[in-house]
Amino acid sequence: MLPGVELAGMLSALDVADVRSDADLLEVIAAWERVVSWAQAQQLDAIAEFVRRPVIEGTDPHAGWAARGVPGRPTREFADDELAARLGSSRMAAASQVDTALSLAVTHEATATALREGVIGFPKARLIVEGTRGLAVDVSREVEAKVLPKAGEQNCGRLKQVLRRAVIVADPAGADRRRKRAKSERRVVITPMPDDMAELYAVLPALQAAAIDTALTASARAMKAGLCGADRRTIDQLRADALAAPFELALSTGVLDGISPTRLEKVRGSRAQLQVTVPASVLLGISDAPGHLAGYGPITAATAREIAESATWRRVLTDPVRGAVLDVGTTTYRPPAPLDRHVKTRDGTCRQTSCNWPAHLCELDHTIPFPLGPTAHGNLGPLCKRHHIAKGRPGRRVVQAAPGVFTWTMPTGHTYTVRPEPLSLPVVEELSTRIPDNENSPRAGCSRESMRRVAEGVHHRPARRQPRPPPRQPRPLPRGHLGRDVQPRAAKPP
Repeated sequence: MLPGVELAGMLSALDVADVRSDADLLEVIAAWERVVSWAQAQQLDAIAEFVRRPVIEGTDPHAGWAARGVPGRPTREFADDELAARLGSSRMAAASQVDTALSLAVTHEATATALREGVIGFPKARLIVEGTRGLAVDVSREVEAKVLPKAGEQNCGRLKQVLRRAVIVADPAGADRRRKRAKSERRVVITPMPDDMAELYAVLPALQAAAIDTALTASARAMKAGLCGADRRTIDQLRADALAAPFELALSTGVLDGISPTRLEKVRGSRAQLQVTVPASVLLGISDAPGHLAGYGPITAATAREIAESATWRRVLTDPVRGAVLDVGTTTYRPPAPLDRHVKTRDGTCRQTSCNWPAHLCELDHTIPFPLGPTAHGNLGPLCKRHHIAKGRPGRRVVQAAPGVFTWTMPTGHTYTVRPEPLSLPVVEELSTRIPDNENSPRAGCSRESMRRVAEGVHHRPARRQPRPPPRQPRPLPRGHLGRDVQPRAAKPP
């Protein structure tokens, strides 16, 4: 039976606890997978229809339908942002859905049919679309015809290899063109992970990636051999530490070493630096509330205290009830550095509902255009370049009802509200997070004198612990007038 409403109804009426055979239960799972593929095919059809309807200002809700373009050709600007906001996904995920939907509607009809019939799932359909991107339509369909018959039996990794081979065979002349295009899309992305960790994802030419991998392994083995087993770090840990070391040094010196050393860019006159927000109570050791690392998110109190030992501090006052940043403001057009820091610290990321671009890389936008609106914290918000442009497009409206609270109205009339995450917990919750002291407690690192200076707004670098002086050497024996050492007299015999 082909997947669809009928199969979904039959499966929904089935109580899986009554399926006694393991083999039958496995077939039930496979049938649901086919239904999921069918449902995703229907969703992609709807997406392809949505993106060909342009945004037309006016009161007629059917104007977009009447002016829709050719199937497979998008005419709706920033459609992926509207989709991401409605589905609660990232813009990149929505853009991938749009790209796949358009390709299935025009170029890859056979793949669309396989998805609709449950032969393959969405991940494999997306692989085929992405793997044939840039090929001529006839070549793309030729590759599709070669890989599709066995795609349902293969996992995604195997399908990707078969697809790459088929593309090279079908269009060897275009291989260099595709290589150059792929090289132009190299990038580095950071993805937060649990437990104060992050994943650093780099897309590089294969030779560069292999060179980095080889150098890291060689340096890790050299460190391991040089320390003669004194260092208990594993090879993987040493490789990771070797990768991070030059960039930590660059933030300290302001220069990134390489074939041609590069001086780091200054932002508003300040050198590039990590921005960490920590409640004073954490540094005083009276709570274990989380801190906040810009571009990452919440970090544990232990990590915050570790950073505090080698940091320059700047005071940020927060509301003790809500944990929100308190009021500052100005009347000039260009926000001064303190106001710029305040707004970006308050909001953390781009204020478009589906965007997580770090605020310190965004532009500050006047919600109500200047001079109609003031240059004040209640009329400013960080927007990435893309959403700074999108904000001014027809059919979109942004209101900042309260400082940091943005409501976006999309061309469809849907509204989405974005609120800033508190930089700290309310005081009552904050004090309840304290972990019982133990011999390994990291609290002792921040002195009350250091915290007094932070509270007074004094910019300082906490003093590092001074090493103990070397033990005093015994004084040499005095020398006689003839230049000979004077020997101590022997003790008299009793």
